[in-house]
Amino acid sequence: MKKALIVLSLGIFTVACAYAAKEEQYKYSSKEVYQQMCSQCHGANAEGNPEKKGPALNDLSRTELEMELYNLESDKYGVGGSQHDIMEHNLKKIQEKGMKYSIPAMAEFIFENFNPKAKK
Repeated sequence: MKKALIVLSLGIFTVACAYAAKEEQYKYSSKEVYQQMCSQCHGANAEGNPEKKGPALNDLSRTELEMELYNLESDKYGVGGSQHDIMEHNLKKIQEKGMKYSIPAMAEFIFENFNPKAKK
């Protein structure tokens, strides 16, 4: 009986944590953030913009996009060690404007909408 109670408690805790994580709300959708902030340098279709040194994103997999976004996020705390100076500045501007976004959702948006390898 005690074992069943422990398992039930752990199950409820796990479900509650997952629910809380899903419930985090963002003021802007990934599409809105991309269109208003990212497209200026990465292009309307994530094709890149050499004039602004914005690399193309439409050839990256969902996993690669997530990794790049997580690396960028960690760089702002000085722990990532990459050379995303311009993007670190832009990320601060995005956050100052209250345009926080979900990294997995942003990676999915870019991949699904701009990568030709995404199943349409």
